[in-house]
Amino acid sequence: MPSEVVRQLRDDPEEGKEDLACASVLITRPSSETERKKKVEVRQSIEQIGRLNSQVDGLLVDAEEFKKSIDILASKKEVVQAQLELSDAQLRSAKENASGLIEEMKELQHRLDLAISYKAGLANELEVARSEVVEANKRVDAKVAQFRIDVEVNQAKAKSMVEHAK
Repeated sequence: MPSEVVRQLRDDPEEGKEDLACASVLITRPSSETERKKKVEVRQSIEQIGRLNSQVDGLLVDAEEFKKSIDILASKKEVVQAQLELSDAQLRSAKENASGLIEEMKELQHRLDLAISYKAGLANELEVARSEVVEANKRVDAKVAQFRIDVEVNQAKAKSMVEHAK
């Protein structure tokens, strides 16, 4: 009978708890020394099974808590993964935008270089034109001075002719 109780405890711990009380009653009536030893062994086995059942219950509770923790961590992982994917997309977009801006800056720099070159060319042309104007002014001044001299000479000749003619 005690081996049946142990077997029942092993197969169905809940059912075995009721039989545990019956088994302990049976064990308390010793008939011989070997029977008494067997009953002590059975009692110890039953007590050990009870302790093991308690440990199993504790492990089941721990396992359920671990499962909940794993579910929470998996959920958090999904959220973090989604955030990472969003950040990656934003980074790619920013890189593309920066690349476009760099190309635009290169084009603007090229146009600025052309404008600076054109301005330098215009400055050179202006300097050449100024030099030409200065030279032209010198020639004009020389011609005007020559014309004045010629006018004065002609006026002096005309005056002398008029005086001669009188």
